[in-house]
Amino acid sequence: MAVVEVYVGSVYLPDLGALTSLEIGHEDRAQNWHLDCVAIKLLNTNLLYQFPCSQWIGPGSPDKRMARSLPAITR
Repeated sequence: MAVVEVYVGSVYLPDLGALTSLEIGHEDRAQNWHLDCVAIKLLNTNLLYQFPCSQWIGPGSPDKRMARSLPAITR
């Protein structure tokens, strides 16, 4: 099993207001991901949103779900 940390970099979006949740998933039915956490930092305010998961995503996960809805934690 490979452990991969993905860093996307900067994504410029209009103001979305306070982030309360995030939906993340994939469409590759041959892959399973173990997602620990998603972190989003707003560069203009330095506000850090974390979306903890600690679950598998994919056809091999216990519930076979291809996506997860994650609640936000702000820091």
